[in-house]
Amino acid sequence: MHKGAYHVHETLKNDLIHYLKSQYLGQSEVLLQACAGQMAKPGNLWSRPYIESSPAYESIENGIALSAIPDHLKFFFSELAQKRLGVYATPFRHQVEALENAYMGKDLFVSTGTGSGKTECFMWPILARLGSEASASSGWSERGVRVIVMYPMNALVADQIGRLRRMIGDPEGQFVESFHRLAGDKARRPQFGMYTGRTPYPGGDSDPEQDKALAQSLERLLPRDEHDPYYDQLLKSGKIPAKKNLAAFIENIRDGKHVTLPDDAEMITRFEMQKTCPDILITNYSMLEYMMLRQREDGIWDATKAHLDRHPEEKLLFVIDEAHMYRGSAGGEVALLIRRLMSRIGVNRDRVQFILTTASMPRKTEDDIRSVKQFAASLTSASNADHFVFLWGHQTQPVYQHSREIACSVLSAVNLERMEQSEKARLDEINCFIGKIAPGTPAFDSEDAASHWLADHITEYRPFQALLKACRGNAVSFEDLASSIFPNEPNAFAALDVMLTIAPIAKDRNGNVLFPARMHMLFRGFHGIYACINPDCPCGYQGNGLKLGQVFLNDRYTVCPVCHSRVYELYTDRRCGALFLHGFVSGITHKQFLWTTKGTFFDEGKMKELHLYLPMEGDELSIPARGKSRQYRCWLDIQNGYVTFDDSDHGREGFRELWYSIPAKPRKDNPDLLTFGSCPKCKSNFSHTQIRGFSTRGNEAFYNLIQSQFQEQPPASMAKLQDIRLPNDGRKVLLFSDSRQKAAWLARDMSMSSDNWAIRKLFLIALEQLTSDCEGADKDPVLDDIYSYIVREAAKQNIDLFSNESRKSFRDATNWYKRPAAQGGRRRAPSIYRMPLSDAPQEMQEHILRLFCSPYNTLIDNGLCYLLPEYDTMCQAMAVLAQKGIHVSENEFNEVFSAISRFILVNHVALCHQVPEKWRPNVSPRYGNDDYGVADFDSLPTIIAEVLKCKENVSVQQAWMDAMKLFMTAGQDNNRRYFLNPSKLMLANEADHEWYRCSRCAKVSPFLLNGHCQFCGSPQIKAVENFEPEAFWRDGILRALQGEPVRVIDTEEHTAQLSHKDQRDHAWAVTEQYEMRFQDMVRDDEKPIDILSSTTTMEVGIDIGSLVAVGLRNMPPMRENYQQRAGRAGRRGASLSTIVTFAEGGPHDSFYFNNPRPMFNGDLRRPWIDIQSEKLISRHLNLIVLNYTVRRMGYNLDNISAISFFAEDQETIAEIIAECPLETELQRLGKQHEAVIGGWKDELVRQIKMLGQRVDQHPDVYGANLPVHKQKSMLDALYEQGIIPTYSFPRDVVSTYIEGEDGKLEQQVDRGLDIAISEYAPGRAIVVNKKTYIIGGLYRHTDSKYSFGQTSRYLSDANYVKRLKKCNSCDWFGFAEDATGDTCPFCKSANVVEISPMVRPWGFSPRDNKAEAANVPEDYSSSDTPLYSTVSDENLMEPIVGFAMVQKAVRQDQRIILLNMGRNEEGFTICSYCGAIVPGKDASALRGRKRPGTGTVQVCQHSRTEQINLGYDFLTDMLVLTFNLPRDQIESQALDANAWLKRAAATTAEAMRKAATIMLDVEFDEVQAGFRIRPDETSVHVDVYLYDSLSSGAGYCAQAGERTEELLENTLSLLQGCSCDHACYECLKHYRNQRIHHELDRHAAVELIEYGRAQKIPNILSVEQTYSLIKPLTYLLSGYGIDVVNTVSGVFLSHGQTSKKCIVFPAMMKHKSEWDSPSSLSVSKESLVDAKPFAVKQITDSFLV
Repeated sequence: MHKGAYHVHETLKNDLIHYLKSQYLGQSEVLLQACAGQMAKPGNLWSRPYIESSPAYESIENGIALSAIPDHLKFFFSELAQKRLGVYATPFRHQVEALENAYMGKDLFVSTGTGSGKTECFMWPILARLGSEASASSGWSERGVRVIVMYPMNALVADQIGRLRRMIGDPEGQFVESFHRLAGDKARRPQFGMYTGRTPYPGGDSDPEQDKALAQSLERLLPRDEHDPYYDQLLKSGKIPAKKNLAAFIENIRDGKHVTLPDDAEMITRFEMQKTCPDILITNYSMLEYMMLRQREDGIWDATKAHLDRHPEEKLLFVIDEAHMYRGSAGGEVALLIRRLMSRIGVNRDRVQFILTTASMPRKTEDDIRSVKQFAASLTSASNADHFVFLWGHQTQPVYQHSREIACSVLSAVNLERMEQSEKARLDEINCFIGKIAPGTPAFDSEDAASHWLADHITEYRPFQALLKACRGNAVSFEDLASSIFPNEPNAFAALDVMLTIAPIAKDRNGNVLFPARMHMLFRGFHGIYACINPDCPCGYQGNGLKLGQVFLNDRYTVCPVCHSRVYELYTDRRCGALFLHGFVSGITHKQFLWTTKGTFFDEGKMKELHLYLPMEGDELSIPARGKSRQYRCWLDIQNGYVTFDDSDHGREGFRELWYSIPAKPRKDNPDLLTFGSCPKCKSNFSHTQIRGFSTRGNEAFYNLIQSQFQEQPPASMAKLQDIRLPNDGRKVLLFSDSRQKAAWLARDMSMSSDNWAIRKLFLIALEQLTSDCEGADKDPVLDDIYSYIVREAAKQNIDLFSNESRKSFRDATNWYKRPAAQGGRRRAPSIYRMPLSDAPQEMQEHILRLFCSPYNTLIDNGLCYLLPEYDTMCQAMAVLAQKGIHVSENEFNEVFSAISRFILVNHVALCHQVPEKWRPNVSPRYGNDDYGVADFDSLPTIIAEVLKCKENVSVQQAWMDAMKLFMTAGQDNNRRYFLNPSKLMLANEADHEWYRCSRCAKVSPFLLNGHCQFCGSPQIKAVENFEPEAFWRDGILRALQGEPVRVIDTEEHTAQLSHKDQRDHAWAVTEQYEMRFQDMVRDDEKPIDILSSTTTMEVGIDIGSLVAVGLRNMPPMRENYQQRAGRAGRRGASLSTIVTFAEGGPHDSFYFNNPRPMFNGDLRRPWIDIQSEKLISRHLNLIVLNYTVRRMGYNLDNISAISFFAEDQETIAEIIAECPLETELQRLGKQHEAVIGGWKDELVRQIKMLGQRVDQHPDVYGANLPVHKQKSMLDALYEQGIIPTYSFPRDVVSTYIEGEDGKLEQQVDRGLDIAISEYAPGRAIVVNKKTYIIGGLYRHTDSKYSFGQTSRYLSDANYVKRLKKCNSCDWFGFAEDATGDTCPFCKSANVVEISPMVRPWGFSPRDNKAEAANVPEDYSSSDTPLYSTVSDENLMEPIVGFAMVQKAVRQDQRIILLNMGRNEEGFTICSYCGAIVPGKDASALRGRKRPGTGTVQVCQHSRTEQINLGYDFLTDMLVLTFNLPRDQIESQALDANAWLKRAAATTAEAMRKAATIMLDVEFDEVQAGFRIRPDETSVHVDVYLYDSLSSGAGYCAQAGERTEELLENTLSLLQGCSCDHACYECLKHYRNQRIHHELDRHAAVELIEYGRAQKIPNILSVEQTYSLIKPLTYLLSGYGIDVVNTVSGVFLSHGQTSKKCIVFPAMMKHKSEWDSPSSLSVSKESLVDAKPFAVKQITDSFLV
């Protein structure tokens, strides 16, 4: 890589720091000082890089020839190797062993690393299996499945089909030639077929119309002519079906004939395979289930059964690839599926040969090996694993005969830049290096020869020996590696850089790379910036007239560890760097405590969010304009956090002056926010920006890392460097996110960022050209002309921009310049085609507005370009001023024009009158009440009027605004609003222009304004000395102006949202199309994709070829996930590969960010599948019986609808169920399942009856209004209710339906309800294929015309709407039927009230049925802590050894309620007729909203609305731990005790969840947690519960229940292992639990668990401890006449003649009445630490009440 690995990491690290400084800190001198050192220190924003080399596996030269297989097979495989048909002359030893053992009939378990050739370990046995039978058995002529290859996902199936096409279906027919040589010319050729949901097409019979559509789709795969390079690429990559004559097959399809010819290698359609059974069946487990249930596939299984019956010597070969993906209950159901398959084809386990492959299995200990063997046996229904052969691969350990030295200086002198310049320069540098280390070696004339020499000799040298030994199969820190190889060498890093570049070049003659290395790099952004507010803190900072105490890049401290002052989170106005404290108060009165979080001690709904400005030296309060919010002073006690909102503490020691403001009007988006209407520092309005924290938001930081990673890659090859179709020379990055929406947002945001950077560069290049042309033509370079020049430059650099509709429009424009020149014409084509800005596509117009109207980082802000008045219009304007007696020079006019225009650009987005109003929110969303454009021409902006000294002179202001109006034109959407006309704005960017920077607001300006700052009016302004704060935004543009190519990085989404394919309509799914473009397979009208943003779809099995860069948007959930993703890079070993991980906030990401080595190469999870679960056994039996039943009725489960099933006589159905013969299957299950077998048929009949009731109550859910063939099948209905196997797919699935204008469904995005009620909640934004939508309706798309009015039917259905009640005394929450009248089932109080009902969403629809602005504000809401309302039976609880006061119970089928109550628990308002829905209680917000769905034209007035909450309930398995707290030992009545109890319970639940997932080694999201508090007469019971996320349970909580003591100990260790004050992102906080951040307190949780273990209660505080907590309140208490006296015998508080000893006790301790007496008072430690207002009230009440 360019300049080596260390350089790459340093580049990425510095780019991230550079970005964060410029974007977040650039305008704040004091924060730049405070944070610079911390940002440069490893462990804060970046970790040391790690180097790893993939293990090297032992290979065998002529391995096939030496193998223990028959000679005729050896000859066959040797021929395939010679023809390069997927067989290698020098295979790995484990590949040969797999072939040998498979031939002997052994079961195989292959677990070797990523890229180690696992696929060959089953592909070669498949070929041997087919070849052996064809050459030795007469049965080969018979039809029947010989091999089943089963995958967990469709993407892997498609990849395997490509391999088979290239091997068995090779276009030249070489495979079949060798096969006939093996088996004879008359032997039929092997045939394969893919049978999945993507296989065309569903249905019992072929349909003429669908056949024609399929033929039309397949025609796109035919070559356009004899020399079609695109077709050749597809053919080479296995994308073309392996038909002997594809064109003829298509014609047959068009005629309705699904015919497989003998010479066809592949079967494409289901009807082909139903008629002609394939030899190799590639499928997934869900389709395999369907195939065994449906009659239409009976022929496949009947033929297979008949063949195996006739040939008892034959076995079915069953391949399970990526076996590690089968875990828990899902794996158990797959094991039972395999058992049903064997039953279907009438064979026992010994007639099936299994090959399992995976890259992720542990084997370090005997227990590891034992668990793997048990897993293999359980998954394949074997009694034990004795018949399995386990192949782990033979990793080679280098043995060196010689050890020569290479001086560090020799290595560091290699010029790595030359290695990337050209093939000749690269070879010259390699020869130069070889000549230095091996003098006399002749120069090589090819890189291949040089690489072979390196492979033969480089390991003779000590540094390379040390490198290989340290890194092979192990990740080592770059720093440790350099210092160990070159101790005490100053150039060690440079030398190691060279080694990491040279080593991957070394290849042997078989193409094996000596050192395929990967570099792992970890980064993260800010999680907020926090500061001690003491200006005199010993660790403080000072800059730009502002002092701060110690500054922290984490939220660990609430009190400064140095000076013990309060610590608060900092917020900022990023435009000028103004700093604010962020906190909460209960009101603006005399004294208020400034809380850091909401809630706990006070009602969240009564708290106000507050921004407090930190004034700079010399700041003065200004008088606001009429109608604007006023600013006030207040005083903050730096020790105890009280704010005085009057001047009573003005100037007092220990108090700090701050400013606050009360908005003139409450903000629409946040009425409880007390903030500023304009910035007190720079005076700019907050109409289009907000005061924000420093947490790194969005994807911009990650984009800049990936952009650097992308650019630091070398070209994929020299050929690609010269390919004009590949503007980025084949560079690629594959990105991973752990959710579809994260991946979708990332694709959209990264494309927008790329376009933004490209347009900034193109704009400045175009401006230079425009200026040059205008100078020659004596005209002004106006903004309206710039688009023409941007288009020309984009065409010149072969640049495509944008996505969707804008992309086509821009490409059409650039094509004007790509047309071949006309020959022989009389006129020459013009050098520029005039295209006004109004001709530009929407996204271009938006981007150009951003360049001048964004709140920050405009071209003017960065000192790159500025606006002047067009000359003729300026002359008219100066004449207008002269008529009013105002005479100014051109320079003076330019100063005022620049100031006014800049004000209206930033504050009103008042540029380009042609731009529609609806596009402007994409540029700058509105946060205030101002509209876009200028309507008031009566007065100047206040700052400008003050500087021009005409604030009181209305006529002068009017004259200037009249002059400005000449440059403006009324908007096309609103003729009362005016916008600067681009034809009247001149662009300027003279290199020698003098810019100015304001010392106060830090803004850069092209002009002074009467000697003052244009923005804030400060006279403290001087010429810019350097543009260091803006360097990040300037440097790339300046390089582009000097000739560096402009690169556009095209990113696309690759998720299940886009993976649907119906081959009748499309040859490939969208994701498949994107994969091909990612591999540079492009048509003439396409461009390659540079980056794919994917989820786990791309994690396993898909070979991306020469990919050398992977980016991870978050830390993957498990080690194998990381290793699989990282393993996508460098599979061919071409060069050093890089893996960039951007850690998010939260304990999981933080843990591995700080301790990355286990993620890189730590121990893998032990495999485990659940085959004992009674639920799984019941579902297994249910499916067998129900399949038998419907077949007896003349149907199958797939082709009888639920409506039709329940129209049949149910008594007859019950009789058939009772008659079903199951003796054989019950014997197989064994005696251990007798309890299940006993009553399961009765339970099945009951479940069927309940399903029938559901169908009767809501027939439209099951398609009652649709034709029979479109109604929901009985199979799907059974699956949704969990009556038959679910394979751990979410059963409670809901969709967002995106329709076209014609009402046809364009996208259907599915999500489990547990995620959907948050992610798809009304007001939330979702992204699909780079389009942004706001959810605005509950809606289910249907082909029926009767969707209008569906809402009222759902809202009257008890399955979808459930009444809710809650207890105001103890916070019990549950369904109305759970409470008897008004009596609480927990505390028995009569204080139960009903709240808004819970509505289970039936589907979602975008607001107004359209896409929105990309940065449209969303209304965030999410589900609360899961609710468990069932009253438990205490008699069923079990004791826990070592924890006397804790009991446990593992419970099945417990009901959990997930509820989204909207922001601030205001719920949602729904139109009860059409389903349009908005967040909150304001029904008027529905006014003007369109009804969901676009299929009809009816208009809804939303005249009938209801208040609802969103949610759903489900049954799952649960572990409940009950902490019993007797009232005589534990306080439960006081407010502080209740607060402690809630914090302890909430924190214990969160910590136990994390501890459980670590202990069980499962993903964090597999287990959820919650708590509830149940008081009774004698005790308070705290239930902390864990439950399986999977509806119906996955078995994890049951496992945890068997290890409860270990779980509690691990939870304690986790809580005690952090040093933060309460909780932080390093230990407990994460994005998803942000709603309870204020309740997390690890100390309270430790106290709860310690009490549960040994009834331990913390002691009353000592005198010293008491005084340390009371002392900060000394001044505050003195205001009440209370003095603090510290003595040896205690801390006394005195008021007048009364003196009381202060007793500070832990809040959990039972309060004693004698503590509060005439001589003493008591207050809890928690009150003094976290709730000073409560403590002060307790103290003052003791004296004053």
